[in-house]
Amino acid sequence: MSKLFESDYPPTVAQAFRVAKLRLGPHQALVTIAGELHTHEGALLEAMAATSAANDRGLAQSAQVRFDDLMLDREVIEIAREKRATIAGPKPDQHPSFRALFVIAPSAAMSGPPNEAQDQYVAVVEAGLALPENGELNARRGPALAAAKAKLAASRATAVELDLALALTEAKLDQVTAAARLAFNEAQLDAASILKDERLVDSLFDFRKSPPKKKAPTPE
Repeated sequence: MSKLFESDYPPTVAQAFRVAKLRLGPHQALVTIAGELHTHEGALLEAMAATSAANDRGLAQSAQVRFDDLMLDREVIEIAREKRATIAGPKPDQHPSFRALFVIAPSAAMSGPPNEAQDQYVAVVEAGLALPENGELNARRGPALAAAKAKLAASRATAVELDLALALTEAKLDQVTAAARLAFNEAQLDAASILKDERLVDSLFDFRKSPPKKKAPTPE
């Protein structure tokens, strides 16, 4: 008997149902079994499609988060560039007014994916911009920084929601797949009790056998 096991993932289970559906069609005595398998196959394919769609949405949102993070990085770096331009001397990065905004270089602080440390870094930059000495700079760059920060925060929140949605669809797929495996295995037992022919039943449900390979033509 060609059983499905826990190690058989949804694509394999779907293939087993497709093969059985095609082979059971001509056997009127198995029409009830074929109908039950069709129901489980439909639920499985629906759960697989939902999981694939949820995964695609998550991937797309991950790309959006990376883009919005890059935009925020650029805003912070641009503020640093403009701040340097207002400081006379050979080492503007060491000036107290610069370090009030940027304790470490923005290119280092903002590298990598968004995280809590970057959130704190941006908060320090915002606090520094609010100082009276940075009034003009804040007027020029503050709104854009706030907008970029808000957009990234929204993108990250959406990504978390989509991750949760994906986890739920994956859990549903696991449940549907387990039910489909059980139904497939029980269908073979039911078919055997009806047909009384083990070899025939095996031929109807055996989805693991590869079709015979065609021999290559002999060169003349």
